[in-house]
Amino acid sequence: MFHIVDDNSSVREILSELLEDFGHAVRTFACPNEYITHVNSPNYVKPIATFTDIHMPAMNGFEMIDRLIETNPCKKFVVMSGNAEGYVEFKNRVCMYLCKPFHMDCLEKILHALMSCDQLDHISDEECSVSGCHQERNIQTWVCPHLPKEICA
Repeated sequence: MFHIVDDNSSVREILSELLEDFGHAVRTFACPNEYITHVNSPNYVKPIATFTDIHMPAMNGFEMIDRLIETNPCKKFVVMSGNAEGYVEFKNRVCMYLCKPFHMDCLEKILHALMSCDQLDHISDEECSVSGCHQERNIQTWVCPHLPKEICA
């Protein structure tokens, strides 16, 4: 299962359909507060990863990530944005970056890497750096935020 947090209903719907087409269950959330409430509820089931937008009203994606990793340090995030402005300082809190608008081949690579990481407990940092535009954005130094694995065992 994957979770999607984005204030744009069209993005949530399209990404949800794409992930379902790849055979994955999906749950969507319209805002960070809604997602934080869900994560803290008894109905929460840990996803393989959470795709989140950065720019949202009331709370941005990075603020949401900071709140959630305090109590869930092994939670995996994929940040989605058309603008990497300010992203570099957060790169060690998220697994991957997906540029909007995203391409199917990039999404497929990210899903493959996330599934491999979930099944094998870790993949190489090089594989973790897969993204829709990390080369173009000069986000080239990646360290998996979930190392060492003992933290998340």
